[in-house]
Amino acid sequence: MEHDTNNTNKEQNTNNENKVLLTEEEIDEGMKAHEGLVRHLAGRMAGARGGEADDDLLQEGRVGLWEGLRRFDKARCMQQSTYVGWWIRRNILRELERRRRYGGFFAASLQDPVGEDGETTRGDLYADTRAADPAEESDWEEALEGVRERMATLRPGDREAVELYFGLKDGTPRTYKEVAESRGCSTARAHKVVRRALDGLTPPPAA
Repeated sequence: MEHDTNNTNKEQNTNNENKVLLTEEEIDEGMKAHEGLVRHLAGRMAGARGGEADDDLLQEGRVGLWEGLRRFDKARCMQQSTYVGWWIRRNILRELERRRRYGGFFAASLQDPVGEDGETTRGDLYADTRAADPAEESDWEEALEGVRERMATLRPGDREAVELYFGLKDGTPRTYKEVAESRGCSTARAHKVVRRALDGLTPPPAA
């Protein structure tokens, strides 16, 4: 058994040694060279779902591009654009699916009717951030309670980032860049925090 394990390790080491990876300079060049591909794929994939390629979706595509460039093996007979295109699509699709699932998750708690007329929903109160009536403010807080309960297990910093990203406090969703500015960190850091927080939530099963 020990002999087989050693042989397996040797084969893995040989495979790694045969790879010819890009240098940091080549990765930087690739990020610039394939920016158009990121924008093209993001626009096409978002448009297929009736949306637009916003800054956050483009950022996801760039992260996928970076991952692809970092793994690209120059020794293989494959076009670089073909290889990194798979990674770009992977990240964009993952983000679109995340939005579909969590978008429904956050919206679900805002659909219940409130008030005596039965026509006003919690979502109506949530969207009207200018309301000054104490009763309406109370209903607005109640509308977010279900979301807060689902996020109760998150760390305070992560919870704040998610609230900013989805606009859970003031009804104004923010980009990763805006979340970063509010938290005094880099856009990459804000992106990582929000993604980590969402991975920690458990949304309802996709329909």
